[in-house]
Amino acid sequence: MEGIINIDYNTVKVCINTLPGIGGLLITTNQGDDGEIQNTFELNSEGILIKSEDSSIFMNDESIEIKSYDNIISMLEDSIEIDNGDNSIRLNENSILLTNENSENTIEMSDGGISMFGVVNIDGDVTINDKKY
Repeated sequence: MEGIINIDYNTVKVCINTLPGIGGLLITTNQGDDGEIQNTFELNSEGILIKSEDSSIFMNDESIEIKSYDNIISMLEDSIEIDNGDNSIRLNENSILLTNENSENTIEMSDGGISMFGVVNIDGDVTINDKKY
């Protein structure tokens, strides 16, 4: 049996799509008089999406992404990215990159060493190759 089945019960709506290639399951809930969707669970060939107002979790075979307002965590096959508005951390097999967009400061750590771009203020002692500065 192929087709679309819709179930609507008070504040919960369920849609089951059995069409080949685009089939899936969609469950939504809403509250209040405006009927605005508050929560969503979606399962289809692209992946799984769980959403509640401004927060969401999406996952598929290649990645996981968690969002809450301006905060985003993305886990890909070869890297992890953490983003908080103007600040971000990017990790991969070869390096770590710390960035602050407001001040345009960047610190990159890799096998080749540590690179700093922008205005860097260091409070305290720094030890490089067993030499204290």
